[in-house]
Amino acid sequence: MLSNRGKIFCDLQEQRSGIPEELEKHVPIKLTKLPVGDYRYKWWMVERKPDYQFIQDRNTKQLFDQIARLIEWSKKNNCIPCLISECDNKVDLKTQTVIEKMLRTMNKDIWVIRTYQKMGNENSTLSVILYYAEKIYKKKLEPGFNRPSGVRGKKNDKINFICGFSGIDEVKSRRLLKTYGSVMNVIKNHASWCNDVDGIGPVIQKKASELLHGKFRA
Repeated sequence: MLSNRGKIFCDLQEQRSGIPEELEKHVPIKLTKLPVGDYRYKWWMVERKPDYQFIQDRNTKQLFDQIARLIEWSKKNNCIPCLISECDNKVDLKTQTVIEKMLRTMNKDIWVIRTYQKMGNENSTLSVILYYAEKIYKKKLEPGFNRPSGVRGKKNDKINFICGFSGIDEVKSRRLLKTYGSVMNVIKNHASWCNDVDGIGPVIQKKASELLHGKFRA
């Protein structure tokens, strides 16, 4: 994909994650000590946070310090600061919901992308880094303009459809589809969402009902 198009710089501490090793199968990389963040490609500066580390750093207030330094450094060096929040299946759904709420209130000067740990998933951290690095290389992504919410593709049509409901993000969409099995069943059972699916409350359920049953007004 990005062969001979410049290196992705990976912080030395990221070696333990296995991501640099996987990246190297697709792009040239260089392990180094980065001033901030975990990855850099051209003007894209990335901090990766698995859920367990997100909670740990939040409790020690280290998270906000890291983000502040990432934003400050990126502004001085004309880079795009990005937080990759990595969904960890080992973390319970209640904690994931708390994290998602925090992500929505993040500083608007930083991109936030929710990813998944599984390497083969098209929304994995690896895929996201490669996807946006390619966009940057092709100059389809400029500093300060795009605020992506994740990588979406044809395989995610069902997820994207469910995300059309107010208050439903990709994680909740996946939970709904996993619970009900199909888009049609998700719609048919909308009155039971808050009882059957973690992280979905009566407000979201009510909005879905209003959308499905409300009359169209031109």
